[in-house]
Amino acid sequence: MNVLMRYKWLCLLLGLVVVMLFVVSANVHKESRQRWVDNTGWRTVVDGQLYGLQQWYQHTQANTPLKTYRQWTAMTDDKKSFTQVGQLLFVENSTAADAATYQALLRWVARGNHVVLPMPLLFAHEQAQDGEKNTQKNQGIDESEFKQWLWHNWRVQWVKQAQRNMMADDIKSAAAQACQSDWQGSMQARIQVGDAPLPLDVAEQLNCNKAFNQIVLPEGAALAWVDSAPSSFQWAPNAPVIWAGNGYSGSHIVRVAYGRGSVVLLSSIQPLSNPDVPNHISAGLDRFDHAYLADYLAQDKSRIVLLRYLGVMPKQTDAPAWWRLWLAQPVLMQVLLVGVLLLLWFLAQRVGAIHRQPHADTPDWTHYLDMQGRFLGHHGSRRDAVAEMQTALWQQWQRRWPDWSRIDANTKIARLQHAYESATRQHVLRWLAPVAEVVSEQDWLRYVQAHQCFQATNNNNQKD
Repeated sequence: MNVLMRYKWLCLLLGLVVVMLFVVSANVHKESRQRWVDNTGWRTVVDGQLYGLQQWYQHTQANTPLKTYRQWTAMTDDKKSFTQVGQLLFVENSTAADAATYQALLRWVARGNHVVLPMPLLFAHEQAQDGEKNTQKNQGIDESEFKQWLWHNWRVQWVKQAQRNMMADDIKSAAAQACQSDWQGSMQARIQVGDAPLPLDVAEQLNCNKAFNQIVLPEGAALAWVDSAPSSFQWAPNAPVIWAGNGYSGSHIVRVAYGRGSVVLLSSIQPLSNPDVPNHISAGLDRFDHAYLADYLAQDKSRIVLLRYLGVMPKQTDAPAWWRLWLAQPVLMQVLLVGVLLLLWFLAQRVGAIHRQPHADTPDWTHYLDMQGRFLGHHGSRRDAVAEMQTALWQQWQRRWPDWSRIDANTKIARLQHAYESATRQHVLRWLAPVAEVVSEQDWLRYVQAHQCFQATNNNNQKD
């Protein structure tokens, strides 16, 4: 009897499935899509938040090799490429990285590589509080340990809730001008795709001004960087800072030297993420000078690497919930399944034809990203920049000490070390010696770091 009942239920179930598939397939019609519909959310899930950056580099850095990895272990296992120097690595998500992974990353940077590193979204203790059952042991890093790691290596402090910073008048003016210009560009983009322009949102403009950072590069260019993340960076006077952002909420981006390479610390990866809604502050790579800075960082690099997860993401070890419920209550699940199939069949009859549009083609990011300025199409060599900076320093010292040209080298070194607290003997000798004919990237970073010592003292506590 039980066997016969089960056979009847199975036949009924198969019959309902066949009827439902027949009704649905008979009422499905395809229609052509008039214009491309944005599928940024789908691309972000499949290819990550750096998909737009990948497309941008393929367009502007076609001669530089580009590689994407999902996890840090996949990158380290590629021995031939991993051991190269002069690489630029973008990390999308650093939540899964533990202390050992961060130390391995630093060793890789010290050999002469460069990393763009956003702050973790969650720390180990926060993951435990969220009740993530599948989080493996030693997954992630504690917040206190991570902050100690930043301070130990670069004397940089990360503040999760940024405090108000009184900006200079020139930065306030630059923020207002950049936000206004970006809003106008967003409205033009809406008109080009057939959408109606929106009125000026005063609250949105205020949020833009608060999230604005001005970056003054050693070459002299001033860039606009906007990150709505609430965190910011602070650092000690002796920190090896090459350049950093400055704005209302503090610094959201700072580049520091380490070994023969450098690390760009970000409050979040959002400014480099895929372009989104044109008039929203959360949009990323196609806003302000974000694409310009991405090209700047990629100069003269041997390879560009996009890494989705720094560390190893936890694997799903437990069986799905629906399967556990099916095993626990098979009869109940069969009844529910039949009821769902009947409901779908009824809805298919009531709704009628279902119009399904074909799959959208891969979006062409060039339309959005071409609006950004490209990095210095005609800029001088590193040696010309260093020579110009050295000439400015010598003229400054000549004005301060009239007898500068008549004193010997040891006296010059003693005077400079006395006048500039943070300048070491190596810093002084580097700017007193003639500039070499060829200035490598490592030499350029050392010149800039030494130059920061003189500039910081001039702005703060220069001795007489």
